[in-house]
Amino acid sequence: MKQLFTFSLLLFTSYLSAQKSNWSISYTPALVEVPDIRYGLQLGAAYNLNPRLQLLTEITVAVGKTNNLDILNSRYIRVKPELRYFFPKINAPISGYLGLQLFYTDRYWTNAGAGSYFEESFNSDSVINYSSAKIHSPSLSETIQLGGLAKISKSFYLDVFMGMGAKSVFTKYSDINNPEKTWYQTPKCGLFGLNQAYRINATLRRFQMNMGFRVLYTF
Repeated sequence: MKQLFTFSLLLFTSYLSAQKSNWSISYTPALVEVPDIRYGLQLGAAYNLNPRLQLLTEITVAVGKTNNLDILNSRYIRVKPELRYFFPKINAPISGYLGLQLFYTDRYWTNAGAGSYFEESFNSDSVINYSSAKIHSPSLSETIQLGGLAKISKSFYLDVFMGMGAKSVFTKYSDINNPEKTWYQTPKCGLFGLNQAYRINATLRRFQMNMGFRVLYTF
């Protein structure tokens, strides 16, 4: 029995060792908005489904503290799965890829200072001012990614990417203190929507674009 257990353990260990080459871990520099711009810690893991197909999943959280004393209880977490097809192959010295990326972002904060928000659209003729409020503004995005993977050492790869797609932002204001509706009109912001989406108390659909680089370590 002891010999059988030892043999089974060695067999299982050998199987895990053989599978390690299919796994990578990643780090990506990131900036996040909650609601001010802060650094994000973005870590991930990639698994090679076959020589050309890879599944990458990353998780991002905000780090550090905001300099705005009116922003309280802020939280930010983002989950990004991406299915990537490589040409020629994943482990080639230089390889390009096409990917489909989905990501869900959950963000929340309390604005203890004065602020304002719009109902339905930035192009409304009125705005609601408040003395404090809680803002929950999650979003769901889908993008087509183009990238290139270059081997820079035995185990390290550099991944440069960019993507375009669409984003839905689901904003909800609650615990609004001293709301006051006043006349206001802001210019149209165009296709890219330069105004902060969280200032609309509704669901908003927007253009999404991302670019950057990541470092992967392959086992």
